Amino acid sequence: MESEDFVWVAQAIAINHQVGGNLAEVLDQVANTIRERNEIRRMVSALSAEGRLSAVILMALPFVVMAFLLLTNPTYLAPLVSGGLLGFAILGAGVVMLVIGGIWLSKTVTIKF
Repeated sequence: MESEDFVWVAQAIAINHQVGGNLAEVLDQVANTIRERNEIRRMVSALSAEGRLSAVILMALPFVVMAFLLLTNPTYLAPLVSGGLLGFAILGAGVVMLVIGGIWLSKTVTIKF
């Protein structure tokens, strides 16, 4: 099983078997530690929710602005698609930067325990 909590319990039982002592007390302490770790995970998840929401908004913002410009003033974006190779190069560079920024943001808001 790939569970850190299970590894903790197994190690506590093995150590208690070698050293001796009160197994119930050791398992109680391990259970408390596991509960505290889960509580910290939930707190970190709640605190990083702001970062995750910011990442979603920042990733959607270029598309929303482009859609707004296409609806309100389509001639404003016309040079990007009718300007030849330069317009498509600019759009391509924007997509590449958006992908790089998305990867960076996902790495920033992902916290591993």
